[in-house]
Amino acid sequence: MYSASPAAVASTIEKADVVVMCLSNKYRLSTVCRLAASPKLKR
Repeated sequence: MYSASPAAVASTIEKADVVVMCLSNKYRLSTVCRLAASPKLKR
């Protein structure tokens, strides 16, 4: 299994024109996970 650092993931997302996110209900309910996704959701 591959796991990128949070900084690498954030950098890649910031450079993207389109981001498609599929979230499980458990992920969606996690405060930490929502905070990680929120910058792109607001854009």
